[in-house]
Formats: sequence, C-alpha cells, structure tokens
Amino acid sequence: MPDGSQQSVPVWVGRKGEPILICTGEGSLEAKNTSRDGRVAISMVDFTNPYAEVQIRGRVIDRRPDPDLKAMDIVSHRYTGKPSPCDSQ
Repeated sequence: MPDGSQQSVPVWVGRKGEPILICTGEGSLEAKNTSRDGRVAISMVDFTNPYAEVQIRGRVIDRRPDPDLKAMDIVSHRYTGKPSPCDSQ
C-alpha cells in the first residue's frame, strides 16, 4: 500500500517458462502499488489438498499492456475454459 503495508488480493496467474504473468488492469490498486514498489508475493493452495501450498516472492520485471486481452484470454481459458469476460480498459 502507499504507506508500505502489504496488500493481498486474489489474482489470476499464468506461467510459460520462468516468468509468472499476473493479470490485472492498469487502474487496479495492485498495478498502482507495484508501479511504486515492484516487490510482489504470491501464495497458492492446491485445490484438492488445502495443506499443500507454495509461496513465491519476487519483483515485477516487465509491464505489458494487453488492450486486446490476448494474454488474459490464455489465462482465462485455464481458469474457466473460456475467453476472458473482461472488457479492455
């Protein structure tokens, strides 16, 4: 947050190779916070085993606008089996 405190919010994530893609709109609070401070943390729990988890900490290395939702559609298919329902911003 602007005062340096942590923020936690559910986001969709995707991965192809090493980088992790975090899907969020440029106007979102998480986008604003990571513009100011690039440190991020992700915590995931296995849907079938709530005792299995992974935590990842890192830094934003690249910001890529996705006005046509091409990257978002790939991640959306993984979560829902459908293209992204989001409108471009």
